[in-house]
Amino acid sequence: MRKVLQGAAALVVVGLLGTTAWAQYSEAPELAAKVAAGELPPVAERLPNNPAVLMPLEENGQYNDIIYVFVPDDSPWNTLQEETERVSNLGYVDRDQVTHPHLAESFDVADDYRSITITTREGAKWSDGDPFDANDILYAMNNWHFDTRVGGGSPFWLSAARRAIKIDDHTVRLESDDPFPQWIFTMGEPAGGDWHAYLPSHYMQQFHIDFNPDADALAEELGFAGWAEAHQSNDWEYQNGFVHLIEDGPVSGPRPVMQPWGLVEVTDSTKVHERNPYFWKVDELGQQLPYIGRIVAGIADPETIKLKIIAGEVDLEWNPQVASVSDYALFKQNEEAGGYTVQEIYQQGRSELSYAVNQTIDDPFKRKMFQDVRFRNALSLAIDAEEINQAVFFGLGQPLNFAVLDTTFQMEKWNNNPLDAYDPEQAAALLDAVGLAERNSDGWRLGPDGEPFTLTVEGRLVGEGVPPPESVELLKEYWDEAGISTTINLTEGALWSERRNANLIEVNTLGFGLGSEGRQHGIAREAFAHGSHDMNWATNWGDWLLADVAIKEGRASADDYVDGQLPGEEPPQWAKDLFDWAELRYKSERGSPQYKLVSQQIFDLHYENNLISGVVGQLPALVIAKKNLVNVPTGFFGTAIWFGDLTLEADQLFFRE
Repeated sequence: MRKVLQGAAALVVVGLLGTTAWAQYSEAPELAAKVAAGELPPVAERLPNNPAVLMPLEENGQYNDIIYVFVPDDSPWNTLQEETERVSNLGYVDRDQVTHPHLAESFDVADDYRSITITTREGAKWSDGDPFDANDILYAMNNWHFDTRVGGGSPFWLSAARRAIKIDDHTVRLESDDPFPQWIFTMGEPAGGDWHAYLPSHYMQQFHIDFNPDADALAEELGFAGWAEAHQSNDWEYQNGFVHLIEDGPVSGPRPVMQPWGLVEVTDSTKVHERNPYFWKVDELGQQLPYIGRIVAGIADPETIKLKIIAGEVDLEWNPQVASVSDYALFKQNEEAGGYTVQEIYQQGRSELSYAVNQTIDDPFKRKMFQDVRFRNALSLAIDAEEINQAVFFGLGQPLNFAVLDTTFQMEKWNNNPLDAYDPEQAAALLDAVGLAERNSDGWRLGPDGEPFTLTVEGRLVGEGVPPPESVELLKEYWDEAGISTTINLTEGALWSERRNANLIEVNTLGFGLGSEGRQHGIAREAFAHGSHDMNWATNWGDWLLADVAIKEGRASADDYVDGQLPGEEPPQWAKDLFDWAELRYKSERGSPQYKLVSQQIFDLHYENNLISGVVGQLPALVIAKKNLVNVPTGFFGTAIWFGDLTLEADQLFFRE
């Protein structure tokens, strides 16, 4: 067996976790008061026998009452929000990209890489005091992911898992059909978190018909069509907060969590999270984390939040919809008056502005154009990326046709991509060559019907990875100048999703990249093949490929599809190869010869075919924090690629008084 380091061996580098023993633990004053009143057991009984130990970014902290943040919407993808599957992972990937036990006490991977044995921390508890153990991992696998009535297949981001076997109350073994060298690494990823790897079995069983014969009646009482729908609504902690806090059920109250804080209140204007009294981590002094007792998150539009930051009403902000690099000068000018500092943390694995043309669009002539690499290259060469970088992003980024990290071995080639250059003459020559040479009196290039050839550029108005609208406007200006009549259509997320699913989007915009070497997100097949993660460079091919692999993996059959026909359309062989290469990369040992070879194949294909086009990348995330807030992240840890990953280290935040 390949055993991962555990215990004191992990106490080597800032940010790693280990174990130690104290004569006694300490806790927040309000929790101590509840212990004295008989409302809580003593802290030593609430912690695991062997709690995880945090080495802080700066210093061990002190307890505080409240931190005030503001968020642009009520989703969990915001500053200090729930992000259930990220914060309390079974493993932790450090800044050297070594995975250590986190919520789990240890991992053992079989020599043939066909299984991983996970040992939980004995004495660990959910936020309601119920034990966290192997049964919670088993429930997530066997009664959620593998139960086709509610889950329907292997867990997303842990698709290698095929079976979950209980060894004892604190030990479970996950098995795969094929070797999977990424087992340990994925434990420190979202795959190792709540919803993906474990669920509160004692709470979720009330919604499952196999455990509660009255599950349908409970579901109906809560406003759901049946038990499966109620179960699905409560699998993720933040969904529970949006739907209801159960007041009268077999297990009442909010859904239990293993996070530092739990969601206790949701209104149209506020979300409130309170300290988890059973949180399983302590600092070097034996103080139970988190230091801060309550997160009060006001909900407002981004412009209102910016004014509140400047006025000193916000303790911490890192959501790029608010802390946007386009407002960098504004925030810097008001640092002193607002009592905060602005830090630049460079993100990994993404472009701030990318776009992709949909090669499976229904219009026959546009499909012909979109599938011609000369047309795609012409669009890239028509863009002055450095001008966008200066005008919108204050020169903080760099022209980058695609966001491949400097931590990848492919970076040198991509940094010398000729498509980064602004060359309108070459763009014009390519457009002429593909059949768009004819123009009308207004200068618009004409299609075969004699009408102006048009492009509609789409995207979401708000959300993760949404480029600033002014940057999208500049794309339109450049393509208009090239003679392509361009329209912008930015919509709300629900409408955008409808149009994407209906294969109606011609050109989609998003901040996106092929990802970090240190992120499973960046090694999953969907990141490379058919333009998933909202890029959609081949929507119909993607639908077909995902259905095909579901059948091959036993998660579906042809009978599940209308007339036995797979959805979308069958892609060409090169697109199938790309999908298979990405899957092989996902299942290869990181850094191995096979991993490097298949990585090179994937990156070369993307490089040569310009499947997803970046414009400006390698921008920093802005972290705006009150001057007396301590242990604020000043850099991304091993697997982080976007601002939300900073939440993983939020349990150590505190105000110096």
